[in-house]
Amino acid sequence: MSFQGKSLDCSDCGQEFTFTAGEQEFYASRGLQNEPRRCPECRRARKWERYASNGYRSTRRMFPVICAQCGKDTEVPFEPREDRPAYCSECYKTVKVAAYKNLLTSENTQARVYLVCVSLEQGLHNLKKGYQYEYLCRQLILRGN
Repeated sequence: MSFQGKSLDCSDCGQEFTFTAGEQEFYASRGLQNEPRRCPECRRARKWERYASNGYRSTRRMFPVICAQCGKDTEVPFEPREDRPAYCSECYKTVKVAAYKNLLTSENTQARVYLVCVSLEQGLHNLKKGYQYEYLCRQLILRGN
């Protein structure tokens, strides 16, 4: 079947555009029966809007806070609450390490089992994502904790 270019009107911007023979052949090979309603520019814009609205490449909403430990102005990806401290990324790392050390040295067996379970769960999550990390749970087992 021979295809020839067609002039169509864009439903979004109203401009005339050409539905080329190559595009028609592509549509036919994919079994698409309807002609495009939008010009290539409007199709690209619409595709980008859909792409951005699904969370892809959209910017994460950040909230301004003052770090509870060092007092530095920073932003966090959650809405802070009055009853819980918020930390900058540097202080958060130190607070997190300190919390793990407290759990490791704790006599509370239940807390230590919880730590291992959380570490295993995070490890499995990271494995599914294709990450390769030395997991805290593995370190606990190797140290005999």
